[in-house]
Amino acid sequence: MQGLTSLLGNGFGKGPGWVLLRIVFVGVVAWLLYHALAHFGYGWAMIPIALLAVGLWAAESWRMSKQRRERVAAWDRWEAAVADDDARPGAIQEVREELRRAYRLGPRLRVDQAHLSVILAELLDASDRAEEACEVLARVKLDELDAARCAVVRHAKAVAQISASRFEEAEATVRAHRAPTEPDVDARMELLGRMLKLERGEAKDALEGLDGVLAKVPGDETGLADDVLVVRAARLEALGKDAEALAELRKLDEGVLEGLAKLGAPRVRALARRARGDVTKPSDEGAKPSDEGAKPSDEGAKPSDEGAKLSDEGAKPSDEGAKPSDAAAKASDDEASASDEGAKGSRDA
Repeated sequence: MQGLTSLLGNGFGKGPGWVLLRIVFVGVVAWLLYHALAHFGYGWAMIPIALLAVGLWAAESWRMSKQRRERVAAWDRWEAAVADDDARPGAIQEVREELRRAYRLGPRLRVDQAHLSVILAELLDASDRAEEACEVLARVKLDELDAARCAVVRHAKAVAQISASRFEEAEATVRAHRAPTEPDVDARMELLGRMLKLERGEAKDALEGLDGVLAKVPGDETGLADDVLVVRAARLEALGKDAEALAELRKLDEGVLEGLAKLGAPRVRALARRARGDVTKPSDEGAKPSDEGAKPSDEGAKPSDEGAKLSDEGAKPSDEGAKPSDAAAKASDDEASASDEGAKGSRDA
């Protein structure tokens, strides 16, 4: 599913109303201060005071802007680590430390606590530690957040629970969502409900009104269309239409497929890995051992061939052993001729 930290980033900032309120507050304070000084004849002092205030405001704004940039860069780095196996362990450690700090500073950082919890849950889920991700999100106090932020955290919690195969808990989390909040978040919660139907074996019901989900968020730029396509592909796979499911999933960008292979429902992860070519069907993999197993039998035939050679070579000594017996026969013939000559000599005598 769509990265949850991007959804949090869209909804966790300070709105224009907050900025306007600060401007009005500073203006009222400056007006009161000027009239107080003018009453005692020090109205001219307002000019250096105003310059000093502007200087302090500029310095503080620069400091806060720098701090915000560093924070956003850190969040982007942590989110990128979800797909980076080498960077992920270090990112998990960094986010854990930041989250501990946010909890130490208390409820005033409850928004940061929620944001960091969602990032940490994604990192843990991508590391096949979905149970830990569920534990992290369970600590977030949803009643201290507004409706939109509460919905985002609830979405993250349901995704982690589905990944951990806690389907009953995930169903309870989805049911606890109360629309309307943010249109794209509401739509994603509905898609999660459809994924749960697939896990319960209700594949036909999961497709009813699926195209209408996207129609509820016209002009969406958060990747909701990709999420709808993922649910459609998962349904095809649940119905046994593997080829169609893979073809549907391969319409996604490579980066989205890589994210799906690491996050979300087990059914979607396995399908995304097959779509990327990381794994093949079990039947294809199972054929390899039998082919390789044939090699030892072929190699096992070699000793018998070599044994035949030894038996042939073993026959040579018997042939060579026949030569001494021929020589012995020749010697007996010589002795016989010698005895004949001796007999002839005795007749002559």
